[in-house]
Amino acid sequence: MKQFSHEDIWYQIGYEASPGIHTYHNCPICGNSCRNLLCQNCWHKIRMAQHGMIIAVDFDKTLVDTFNYPAFNGVIPGARKYTTRLRKDGHVLILNTLRNGEFLDHALRFLQKELISFDYTNQSHPLNVRAYGQSERKVGADIYIDDRSIGFSLHYSPDTMWSTFYQLIHDQHEHIKMEVSSWEF
Repeated sequence: MKQFSHEDIWYQIGYEASPGIHTYHNCPICGNSCRNLLCQNCWHKIRMAQHGMIIAVDFDKTLVDTFNYPAFNGVIPGARKYTTRLRKDGHVLILNTLRNGEFLDHALRFLQKELISFDYTNQSHPLNVRAYGQSERKVGADIYIDDRSIGFSLHYSPDTMWSTFYQLIHDQHEHIKMEVSSWEF
């Protein structure tokens, strides 16, 4: 399969999302209606396969043990190790938290001290913003890791949740890469 630059892929996604009068045809990969070489979903899969996934991660009760907001204890087991591995695997990590002002500053200083790095904080990837416009209400991501998601606390023990998250994301990414590598166009 042809390698596409990150910018080329986001241009195609933005073109597909832009309003206006266009000629539509069926995507040669999945058959969805589109007005570009490929549909938006297929372009997103190519982006994820070739440039990694965008992962939004909550702070409280996801990265750190929060016991009485805004106070928190240390890092949840595995958070440092697996966020680092996700970034080394080529994924983009966004800290997605409701904290702001001094509470956000305190959290960012803590993460820096703990050597936990994020590519962005409370903002979408710039190429995502260029394609869709900025949303003040929601950070754009492929995956959201948040203690408020369905099943989060029911299925994961604090000692193994980050290794489980990593494995789920890794397996999904490998599946997408395998699927995209089989495409011919």
